[in-house]
Amino acid sequence: MGTDERSILSLCFGQWEANAVVLIDRARATAAVVDPGQGADDVLPPLLAALGVELEAVLLTHGHLDHLWAAPALARMTDAEVLLHPADRWLWDAPAAAFGAPPSALAAYGLHWETAGVEPKAIDHRQRLMVAGFDIETVHTPGHTPGHVIYLASGIADIPVGVVDVRVDTLPTSTATMHVLAAVDEAGAGDEDGGASGIGAGVHRSVASEELMVSGDLLFAGSIGRTDLAQGSFEDIMESVAHVMHRCDDAMLVIPGHGPLTTVGNERRTNPYVAQALRQHGGPESTDGQHGRR
Repeated sequence: MGTDERSILSLCFGQWEANAVVLIDRARATAAVVDPGQGADDVLPPLLAALGVELEAVLLTHGHLDHLWAAPALARMTDAEVLLHPADRWLWDAPAAAFGAPPSALAAYGLHWETAGVEPKAIDHRQRLMVAGFDIETVHTPGHTPGHVIYLASGIADIPVGVVDVRVDTLPTSTATMHVLAAVDEAGAGDEDGGASGIGAGVHRSVASEELMVSGDLLFAGSIGRTDLAQGSFEDIMESVAHVMHRCDDAMLVIPGHGPLTTVGNERRTNPYVAQALRQHGGPESTDGQHGRR
């Protein structure tokens, strides 16, 4: 690791292959996780112990069960606080409501939902958070769910992102820890090529960016989140996508809730939903890289 002992990890969890993002600061011996999916409560505790850090916060982009699956268990294990937008509290209370189903339906997915002793802390639009040594801005982006948010981190040019491209919850604990530690080491050493050009296949690898968006299910590589589940809104998600595209630089790295990493510029140039959102809500469909935050 370099003098800045922070690192960022993207890990894939669960039957829906949801991406969790782990923020680590070894100097402060602390960490945070965004969207800990199925199996994260088994994988993360030994991993964080191996890194010598303690979990201080669980940040949720929204309330769908593939993203909040392990949040209550991790909170009970570590005393970490859980952050969730209040418009998605209904999903915390009853995740099966996303499918219009009773709580008993969760058993079909192998989930016993138990939130006893864990009370989510409400987060708001444009709220600034300092977690695990990272300055994070919360942006409310409704549409996929009413309380969906994204998390933006800036000033991370010297903190490359370690990526593990396999489902870590299906691996033996020792193997999962090995791959994740290798990704941490690569992030600390930096990417030889530099920049987001390192995005590609591999078990573990490292990419770099000056800014990061953890987009949850707002934005994917080539697509956007579904809006056919309970309280989803296509109109709202298109407005949210346009708002985000207006304020973010092309070079910003995006870790979506599912699928491969991308950049704002890639999606502005190639994503048909982004193009449609910008036509409907103003702004250019592509840029010369000079877009900035507003």
